[in-house]
Amino acid sequence: SPNANTWLNQANIIKNKAKRENRLPPPTRNPVIINNRLAG
Repeated sequence: SPNANTWLNQANIIKNKAKRENRLPPPTRNPVIINNRLAG
């Protein structure tokens, strides 16, 4: 339905915007490393 497509498009826009703003490193298999990177 058009509503579902609009919602998905909006979700993708938000996700892409967050990626550009945060510039997070690629995920790794080690959660400790991820937590340390996110904590700065």
